[in-house]
Amino acid sequence: MLSINQFARLAGTTRRTLLFYDEQDLFKPATVGDNHYRYYDYDQLYQMNFILQLRRLGLSIADIKALIAKQTDAALDSRLDQVLADIQTKIQEMTSLKSTLLERYRNTASADTEQLYAPCILDRPARKFWTSLESVGCTDEAISALYKQFYALIDPLKLVNKKRIWFSD
Repeated sequence: MLSINQFARLAGTTRRTLLFYDEQDLFKPATVGDNHYRYYDYDQLYQMNFILQLRRLGLSIADIKALIAKQTDAALDSRLDQVLADIQTKIQEMTSLKSTLLERYRNTASADTEQLYAPCILDRPARKFWTSLESVGCTDEAISALYKQFYALIDPLKLVNKKRIWFSD
């Protein structure tokens, strides 16, 4: 029999996690002594590793409890298919974020090579600029609304700028 600390160390988790799983009726010790100490069998390591892997995949405790109760490969496969789809979505989002950050660093690196506040002539490609149809004499509220509209248009590029600017009504 293993004490809770020994079992936690072998399973690669913490004592607190084992206590939490016991409270949630997800994973129980093999025996509880008269002194309320929890003891685990070596055979329980397989089940604990299975639970920990499912948690790393993002399954909730309720989902894991349901899967353990069903004990069917079809139910597990169905849930893991959903997890795989979620992972694929996250990979796409992270790839987009990575390319945005790399573009920002490329722009920062090229900007760092230029001498700031020194007169010079630069030959850069043409770019589109956002303009407002409103007149210059707008109220503060109208200007705020225009900036909100502007930042809504460039929302995917917000990481390119080092500073965040927020406008409110």
